[in-house]
Amino acid sequence: VGHVPSVEVPGLFAEKLLAVMAVDLGDVGNQGVDYATGLATRKQVLGEAHVARSTENATSLDAPFQQMITRLAWGELWSNEDLTRRERSMITTGILAALGREELTLHLKTAKRIGLSEAELRQVLMHVAIYGGVPAANHAFALAKELGWGEAAR
Repeated sequence: VGHVPSVEVPGLFAEKLLAVMAVDLGDVGNQGVDYATGLATRKQVLGEAHVARSTENATSLDAPFQQMITRLAWGELWSNEDLTRRERSMITTGILAALGREELTLHLKTAKRIGLSEAELRQVLMHVAIYGGVPAANHAFALAKELGWGEAAR
């Protein structure tokens, strides 16, 4: 190549350029995912208002933690296309319900916003009852109802 690789060998130039610029989410163990990818996914899933509050409330103590979860949870995990966001939402909701974690409220709201059906949520929480315990599922059902899931039985 002389002086203008994009003109002299455009195919090779494009291949090399894409190799340098592309982030292969299928190989995150070796390449990782940048913060911007994680932040975009986090905003799409949780909503811009929640992410803005988390960012605004960050201090010197937890700002590095917020950056880490943005890269790892939202960039490498939730941005990966091996599972849909609906599937990830069901898994996350089930785990948080079974463990009794406070983030369950956030993820119940998220599940509704990204389109989980009532039947899907019901099945997730019934799985929690069998595999994680009836008290955990009972709490999660009550919390879901407080957040507007379900209609009055007739």
